This record gives sequence, structure tokens and C-alpha cells, in this order.
Amino acid sequence: MSTSPQAAQEDIPIVLKEGLGPDFPTGYQEHAHRFLNSSELQAWLTVPYSGVLMVNGDLDGDQKLSPLSVVCAMLLESLGSVDGALSMNFFCGLHTQIGDPATGPIAMIKSLIAQLLSQHDFDLDFIHLKDQQELEANDLDTVCDLFSRLITQVPQSTPIFCIVDGISYYETSSQRSAACFVMSKILELIDEADVVLKLLITAPGKSAYVKEGVRKRDILWLPELDHADSGSPHNRHLREATKLRIQELQEQMDYDEQDDIFE
Repeated sequence: MSTSPQAAQEDIPIVLKEGLGPDFPTGYQEHAHRFLNSSELQAWLTVPYSGVLMVNGDLDGDQKLSPLSVVCAMLLESLGSVDGALSMNFFCGLHTQIGDPATGPIAMIKSLIAQLLSQHDFDLDFIHLKDQQELEANDLDTVCDLFSRLITQVPQSTPIFCIVDGISYYETSSQRSAACFVMSKILELIDEADVVLKLLITAPGKSAYVKEGVRKRDILWLPELDHADSGSPHNRHLREATKLRIQELQEQMDYDEQDDIFE
């Protein structure tokens, strides 16, 4: 597999630069705060067991990045300082160009695999020649199976955070079947694997297909954006307020100080 894990890391400052720039409307910032301050995000981030949270932003338009993207990027920045945790991400809105090898559900799962491989020592002896050939041919079943087998090797004491932003961009007629298949395999791991796997999925508007595989109690619907405020000046305090909130949440997820919490 030729996918570079560094590409996913390089997306994070791109999201922050665009999302925290002067053209980011105040209305969008309020939407980001609603997501960040939700009890659902707090629970997803802090409870010491596997879980999924899907967030529908209920935003109009075809913007490639949303307020949810900004919060995801800042979460990823902070997760980098959590001892022993693994984190993976994919910003679908940044990878929508036809012909781009980094675009689409197969590219997404391959990126997640590359990020995993860069953060943990795995036993890869189970990969045989036939598997290698199918991986190079982008066989979706084989790639998803590789992801699953890697995840199950991670110790239960190591939390795994997986953030997929903008999944609705991959719900087009040509991509939605593969997108639903990939996400269903990750959801299966959350329910069945003996690991601590936390999956955050966002859609700037509404997910029409992937959400069907998510339990209703695990879906957060943000209230509709107040368009009267959508053209207001940029709030330069967004990043500071977001950092403060994430620090508060991090204090609640200090797993190392909890006795045998993953045992």
C-alpha cells in the first residue's frame, strides 16, 4: 500500500487555516460551539469504552469544510497529547476530485490503515501473497479486513480515536455503496472487537445513507443555523474558546489516573 500517513496529518492545518480564517462566518462559529459543548461529544470523548457519534450539521450549501470540520481538526490536535492513544482522521471534503487517488471510500480506509501502521507495531505475518495482490488491486473486502485485523491487535489499554469528517460527500450514487460498506465494518468493530475504539462521523448537512447503519441514540442533530448571523464578522476568540473547552474535556478523559479502567 502506497498511502502516506503524513497526508492525513497535513490536512489538519489546512482545515484550521480555512476554518479559522477571516471568511469563516460568526454563524458557523456558533455552530462549532454547539457541537463542542454538546453532552454527546463530551460522552463520546471521555467514557472509557468504545462508542460512535454521528453529527449532522444541518447546513446548506456545498462547502467542503464546515464548522464540524474545525472542531474535528482541533480535537485531533489535542488527541496528539493523550498518552498512549492512537488517532486517525479523514476529511472527505478535502478529497473529492475525480481522478485523485486520495479520493473516495477506498482511499479513506487505506489512509486509516496507513495511519494505524505508523503509530503501533503490528504483526503482519497474516498477510500472504494473495492478500498483497488484492490490496494492490484495491479489493474493498480485503482492505477492510486488513483494517479490522490491525484494530484487533491493539491492546485494550490503548484507546483508538477515528474521526471521519464530511462523510456525506461520499454518499453520491457512485460512492455510497462503498462508503456504507467501509463504515459498517468500522461499526462492527465497535460492537464486537475487544478494543476501545471511538468513531466520530460528521456530515455538514445530513447523511442520507451511512446514518442508516448508526443507532438513532448515537446521532446528534445540530439545530439549524441562524442565517441572519451567517455574515457577521469573524470571531477571533473561537480558537481560544475551543482550546479551553477541549482542555476541560481532556481533564475528564485522563485514563491513566483511573484504576484498571480498561481491565
